[in-house]
Amino acid sequence: MHARGPEQLRRGAAVIKVCASGGVLSEVDHPVHQQFTDAELQTIVEVAGLADRVVAAHCHGKPGIMAALRAGVATIEHGSYLDEEACDAMRETGTILVPTGRSSKTSLPTCRKSRRMRRPS
Repeated sequence: MHARGPEQLRRGAAVIKVCASGGVLSEVDHPVHQQFTDAELQTIVEVAGLADRVVAAHCHGKPGIMAALRAGVATIEHGSYLDEEACDAMRETGTILVPTGRSSKTSLPTCRKSRRMRRPS
């Protein structure tokens, strides 16, 4: 787990949130790209579990979503590129989807016009 995670747990964090994929409006990463290795995500979930905490995973792209599910996160935040396989895996693991609400209705159509938000082929 990265250095800040245990520190946040000691300060009483109720949940650990990780960015398992890039952000929609980020200028330095792509929303589809996975941000942690499977081993890193598994370690984050394991350490959070030692403190009886869960991990929420900010995920847009499928690679990050699937890695987060394999690691055992409690929630997928956003899930912009969910497909049948990812949805089936979420049902199997009992992972909760926290979809983007209002902001997606205004920002995603605009962002999808850019090269960064086009669905991968």
